[in-house]
Amino acid sequence: MERAIQLTSRLPATSKVRVTLTTTQVDQLWDSLQHPPLSYLGDEFSYRQADGGSNNILYPQLGRAGSAYARSVKPMTKMPGAPPDAYTLFDSIFSRGPNDEHYREHDNNVSSMLFYTASIIIHGKSLG
Repeated sequence: MERAIQLTSRLPATSKVRVTLTTTQVDQLWDSLQHPPLSYLGDEFSYRQADGGSNNILYPQLGRAGSAYARSVKPMTKMPGAPPDAYTLFDSIFSRGPNDEHYREHDNNVSSMLFYTASIIIHGKSLG
């Protein structure tokens, strides 16, 4: 699949073959991913709520904003007293400069953000 994606990405953007292959690949990827189970509990539990609630059918409060959080791994570093600024955190994780020595382009020209976005779509809106 990865090799097919790589070859498809090298086709011209206006190619009809590229459009057909991309559509087929996205459909195959969608069908191969595990989707959350259908909820028969009503519309309230059809989608994950903005505060993180209703993401788990058995435990709708699990992961909700303001709820208790249990670590499964002991932290390696001590966290500062105040949480970091959200904008600074976002910029430090997702941005990279032109001379970033740690940046390495994916072999198949696929951004990892594609998979994060797919997870959000599948788990947040798959019933709609």
